[in-house]
Amino acid sequence: MAELEDFGAHRPRQSAPMPAEKSKKFYAKRDLAARYAASTRSIERWVARKRFPPPDIELPNGHKRWSDATVEAHEKASAVAVAALPAKP
Repeated sequence: MAELEDFGAHRPRQSAPMPAEKSKKFYAKRDLAARYAASTRSIERWVARKRFPPPDIELPNGHKRWSDATVEAHEKASAVAVAALPAKP
């Protein structure tokens, strides 16, 4: 029994602090369609035409998911690209 005490068998376990990072959210096609007021088929076409980034993960059932970081980066890049367009006369 003395051997177990040497290895801390009776000491309470201490947990590591949780990282203070943003929790990740993933969007399905229907979530993106609602976000952009488009159809799920439009999301598929945008991805196929490289107007929207490909999904970050594909689930075993074939459903695709985009992370919030990917969606936000795309929106930021799109806003910069639109702002860089010349003004219409």
